[in-house]
Amino acid sequence: MAIRFADDAEAPNNRGSVLPVLWSAWKWTGDEKYLAPFRDDGARALDSIPSNALDELNLRATWGNELVTAIKSGAGNQSSRTNGDAPNSQRLNTPPPPNFGGLHFAWQTTGNTQFLETLYAGQIETSALRDYMNKEGSMWIDRVDVPNGELQRARLGGVALVRGSLYPGHAVSWTFAAPATDEDVAILIPESTPQSLKVIAYNLSSAPVTANLIPWNLDPGQWEVTQGTSANSQEFTTAAAETKRVELERDRPLSITLAPGVNTIVTLKLISKGTPYWNRPDLGIGKDDVVIQERKITVTVHSLGAIDAGGDQTGIDGR
Repeated sequence: MAIRFADDAEAPNNRGSVLPVLWSAWKWTGDEKYLAPFRDDGARALDSIPSNALDELNLRATWGNELVTAIKSGAGNQSSRTNGDAPNSQRLNTPPPPNFGGLHFAWQTTGNTQFLETLYAGQIETSALRDYMNKEGSMWIDRVDVPNGELQRARLGGVALVRGSLYPGHAVSWTFAAPATDEDVAILIPESTPQSLKVIAYNLSSAPVTANLIPWNLDPGQWEVTQGTSANSQEFTTAAAETKRVELERDRPLSITLAPGVNTIVTLKLISKGTPYWNRPDLGIGKDDVVIQERKITVTVHSLGAIDAGGDQTGIDGR
């Protein structure tokens, strides 16, 4: 809720949502009480959760199918924003006009990319209509209003950053070896949890592309990685699919070679957990921590992690 300064009365909150904070509290503690507001909202809550809650909470058979049914029935075409929803909000009503978030989750539930075609066509049209407002006629000095939450969900497996969302939910990020760029590869991530991931990638260029998958909300540890090609973007269709085991964490990205002109499918499954990031030492050195006086260098090292960093790791006492 918001407070109206004129008379201290409660009013609907149209300046973002605290729901991502509750999601982070559940992620950190596992306490089901923090999920109660999402369950009260039903399927409309999916778009307010930065992570892929459809899989993390096992909701495909319930909320996922509800959204598919509502969209196919055309219910979303008669929906209007509820009181308190900001005109530029990315929150999902059930289903919201023009069904942006709902269409993404409908694709995840069914695998039917026509939902994505409709979604992106609508977002392109919306961006075109707002072209003047986002340029010469801008109402703000700090941002433009371009929908991108669903693109992040499709390409990163969750939302890394949108205005008002305080908890990063993306499963992965990407870098591409030159001369390739991010525009050379189309990526869809239909499934993602901290213990599993599925990537569908299409190399649009005429040469192989080396893509580096950097895990963020994937548990560190030993992972089984299977890679192959597909004709229908859904399942492996070649007997040449290869499986290997890798050590995967944020400073050890997974390198993937994508052949040109074909769908490459990569599935990842956690085999054994490593040490959680929050149970590790974490040393930090800032610009002001390095002092040079004549021929002497003094460095202040900060221990930011949950446990002591011993001298065997750093060459110094890292407490």
